[in-house]
Amino acid sequence: MSNSETLNFLKFRASWGQLGNQFISEGNNFPYTSLFGLGNANATIGGVPVVGGAQLVLANSQLRWETGETQNIGVDAKFFGSKLSFTGEYYVRKTKDILLGVTIPTSVGLEAPVQNAGEVWNTGYDLSLGWNDNIGENFRYGFNFNYSDFDNEIKSLGGLDQLPPGNTINRVGSEIGAIYGLKVEGLYQESDFDTNGNLNSGLPVPGFGAIQAGDIKYADVSGPDGVPDGQLTNDDRTIIGSDIANKNWGLELFAEYKGIDLSVSFLGSGGRDLVLEGDAGWAFYNAGKIQEWQADYWTPTNTTAAYPRLHPSSSHPNWRVNETWMHDASYTRLRNVTIGYQFPRNLVDSLNISNARVYLSGQNLATWDNMPEGIDPLTPQFSTGAFYPVTKIFTMGLNVTF
Repeated sequence: MSNSETLNFLKFRASWGQLGNQFISEGNNFPYTSLFGLGNANATIGGVPVVGGAQLVLANSQLRWETGETQNIGVDAKFFGSKLSFTGEYYVRKTKDILLGVTIPTSVGLEAPVQNAGEVWNTGYDLSLGWNDNIGENFRYGFNFNYSDFDNEIKSLGGLDQLPPGNTINRVGSEIGAIYGLKVEGLYQESDFDTNGNLNSGLPVPGFGAIQAGDIKYADVSGPDGVPDGQLTNDDRTIIGSDIANKNWGLELFAEYKGIDLSVSFLGSGGRDLVLEGDAGWAFYNAGKIQEWQADYWTPTNTTAAYPRLHPSSSHPNWRVNETWMHDASYTRLRNVTIGYQFPRNLVDSLNISNARVYLSGQNLATWDNMPEGIDPLTPQFSTGAFYPVTKIFTMGLNVTF
């Protein structure tokens, strides 16, 4: 393709491979063998405490390593005298024989062993696009852009449809660690109650505790079948969000003119939802504080509020995992801006040095997101406020080469 003025390089790629993973056990480093621990079954004999021991977890001698299997196809191309470059890749990454604590009958008398029971697929693509060019002899500029997206799906759980859920759930056909909670249909209003404060007939009966106007109104979905049963219980929990940031992108811009260089980089992510709890999400939780963004709370004169009525408690039906406290954690961040100056050749020669450059750099200068004010989108899931805020960093430096 050396004679082509448009397409200068074209390469197609395909690969398949497997890789074993031995670092897969949590807590027990030797789950394949029976372990006897002293101090975990102490007793008193004749009024004297004695140290005892016991096996607590059933061993599984049939364990194998996890296996990661990847298949991919890709293309690399360059255009217009190699000024424009493109790379695209599609892949399927299968993780097999994942260790899971599958439930066993309590009559066994020991905790369940881990088993090679799970299989998860990641199917996605990666794209990158770059441009690098000169205008005249002194000005060089360009950009690099990348984007990736993938779907995460649990294919098998060793014959089970799902594992016992908590705030998250692992269910066949869904992603790993999906957020598991209650859907919301707004807030209860005074019109939902009779003159005695009882909920109007026909409305689902909450089973989480006493409620009143201004509390969160949960949807009656009655579990996976979606058939209302007139009761609001844990069975009405369903998948309401994702903890996986499956969409990621980055952009770098750069330019150079007569020794002055400038680079600007952005990064971003999407697809992840973030649930805030405790002091991070609930106003006056445990008689604590209120943040400015939480001030839009329900009152008899503010019935269309974003958040429920104030309640200074540590336990309340409003504090359950639900859509009210879940936020879109997508963001774009101005990651870095650097401007520098390369000292001219005649100056560095007169100083008997090889090279010299002065620069000024700033990191985390701005973030565009949908989070409440003061909450970074990279905050850990179900955070109660124990996180450190992202800080802006400014750096000035001088690089000298002798």
